[in-house]
Amino acid sequence: MPIFKITTLDSQESFDTLIALVTKAAAADEAQRALVDMMWDAPSDSPYLKFEAVISDETGAQIYRASLDFRSTWLNPNKLKQ
Repeated sequence: MPIFKITTLDSQESFDTLIALVTKAAAADEAQRALVDMMWDAPSDSPYLKFEAVISDETGAQIYRASLDFRSTWLNPNKLKQ
């Protein structure tokens, strides 16, 4: 079974995970799930967050990249004080 390296990056740090998966498509699914997990764990007070996942194959070649950008804006900040 092929070994893939999934590198996840956010605005502060990056992590490498080695995982054995049957196909490249399965590795892409894992990368996408990692992005959702990163978003779930992110602080809610940030107006902009960017997450990225990169998959490398056994030779070290990058074969897949996915990213998630999150932007938030309070439409009427004055009402937050009420």
